Amino acid sequence: MIEANLHEFISIDLPALIATIFVASTAAILGNFLVLRRISLMGDAISHAVLPGIVAGFLVSNSRAGSAIFIGAAIAGILCSLLIEFVSKFGKIDASTSMGVVFSIFFAAGVLLMEQAAASSVDLDADCILYGQLELLFWTPPRDWQSLLTLSTLAELPIEVIVSFLTFVFIAACIYIFFKELKISSFDPGLANALGFNTQLIHYAYMVLVAAAIVSSFQIVGSILVISLLICPAATARLLTDKLNVQIFLSLIIGIFCSISGYYLAAFGPALFSYQNSLSAAGSISVMLGIVFGFALFLAPNYGIVSKLLRNFKLEVKVGAEDILGSIYKLEENTGTSCLTQKQALRIAGGGLRGFFSLKRVLGQKLAIKENENISLLEAGRHIAKNLLRNHQLWEIYLEKYVGITRSHVLNTAEQLEHFTDSKLQKKLSDRVEN
Repeated sequence: MIEANLHEFISIDLPALIATIFVASTAAILGNFLVLRRISLMGDAISHAVLPGIVAGFLVSNSRAGSAIFIGAAIAGILCSLLIEFVSKFGKIDASTSMGVVFSIFFAAGVLLMEQAAASSVDLDADCILYGQLELLFWTPPRDWQSLLTLSTLAELPIEVIVSFLTFVFIAACIYIFFKELKISSFDPGLANALGFNTQLIHYAYMVLVAAAIVSSFQIVGSILVISLLICPAATARLLTDKLNVQIFLSLIIGIFCSISGYYLAAFGPALFSYQNSLSAAGSISVMLGIVFGFALFLAPNYGIVSKLLRNFKLEVKVGAEDILGSIYKLEENTGTSCLTQKQALRIAGGGLRGFFSLKRVLGQKLAIKENENISLLEAGRHIAKNLLRNHQLWEIYLEKYVGITRSHVLNTAEQLEHFTDSKLQKKLSDRVEN
């Protein structure tokens, strides 16, 4: 026998969780290629554009049957993607502008049709279109484990769960079979054409898959969550890796994690604060997706805001340290003075934290030595400073002789370039300047 609490979970929560996980997985797989192709707004456009198709299905069939909704929404979604391509190609405007034009017109047409549906007394709930009906998914399973996992019992799952599963299997199979074509056409359409692939056909076929996924998920999770699931997991994964296979895997993990955590936040979060009502599951999952994306945006190791700030600061410290070494070396060469005061060194490195860490780097790497508040070069630091001066001289000659920059403007440019010149580039400059 299944315990009462567990049976309640299986009846009320499990169908919604399973459906959401399959929808999230389908959207995450497709969303990666939307992000790579820089057409993320296409998912938003199609999810809005299916509204007139849904309402038209109601008005024509006067029924809430899933087939009428699906056919109407599918036609609208595919027509939207085709019109976007048509407007972009023949209207000579960029893709994002054509998306905005087409989906706003489709959505407005959907609103007008909804008013007509209300006037015709057709039972059409706008909230269902926006938020889906996750909370309404319900299953009445048997109370013993042996009967629970039989095919006849599983066949009684809500139709939305079965549709989401079949959609996931179909989309995943298509992506797996045509992964090479999608990958090449997404990264380099020119190369794909040269290799004999029809990039236009690939694009339209992919748009059909996106439209089909959105339409099949629309009744379950609503337009808000469909958009979030298409873009947020893929965009988050894109911040975390540069490898497509890893990106797809991470987007799946992120989508599933946010679906489960967002659902539980909606169901049980308010009780933690003594509220009686639950939250919208679709809204909570979207919020979780946004939170996870926010963390990745700030903390991603390569593309996060914090890591970029740290890399920039580290580069500033390196440049500041080299400026200290170069300044001491120039003093030795020009005046015979072999040291700078600590105050002078900090000012040369930029002052503040940059100056402090630049000086710390110089001393810590034993490039210079501090004696009685004076900073003097060691042999390793003198070698680096000599290279910097050589780089500076080569850039001055090259910029003035070959680029045509006037003498008065060469100095600042050469001072910047000297810090980014390695031995290989130095040799190329030397060969060019001296020949």
